[in-house]
Amino acid sequence: MKYFLRSEFKFILILVTVFSILNCSGSKEFSKDWNQVNYILERIIPPTFPDKDFNITSYGAVGDGITDCTEAFKSAIEDCSNNGGGKVVVPQGVFLSAAIHLKSSVNLHLTENAVIKFSDDKSKYLPLVFSRWEGVECMNYSALIYAYGQENIAITGKGLLDGQSSNENWWNWKGKEEYGWKDGMPHQKNGRK
Repeated sequence: MKYFLRSEFKFILILVTVFSILNCSGSKEFSKDWNQVNYILERIIPPTFPDKDFNITSYGAVGDGITDCTEAFKSAIEDCSNNGGGKVVVPQGVFLSAAIHLKSSVNLHLTENAVIKFSDDKSKYLPLVFSRWEGVECMNYSALIYAYGQENIAITGKGLLDGQSSNENWWNWKGKEEYGWKDGMPHQKNGRK
């Protein structure tokens, strides 16, 4: 992850956001709605953080790719937020974690050669959290990185977020045998209905 909000990514993100907002406006003449772009862009306020670092290794995290560092992330994030905010630093190494829940005024910063490798154990993403799935509000497993009702948050740095997408542990939820699903296993088909 070179810079989470590189200028190219930021531009694309802004365009997608603007397109979504304008498209939902119900306007029959979409081109006229582009006049609102500057107004929308003026309302976007980039997050700012105090110059304080909270290194996850100070909270017990070990970058060996084996040790579960979930509690270290949680403690560092809570300490950072409770002390007015700053940067939760993930140093070089591979840090295994379950869901990471960000709090207000926290910048989760991955240094170069830092990797957060997310657990493939579904139970580590419980309890259920408020979320959206295919546009439907619901209670669901937590996202890998989650925040609800929080302000002034960011994910920055040159590190890597590894969701282990090559792992078939989650794919079988598609309800297709080619992804490892078998009769009796849960799947998303009922949720889609």
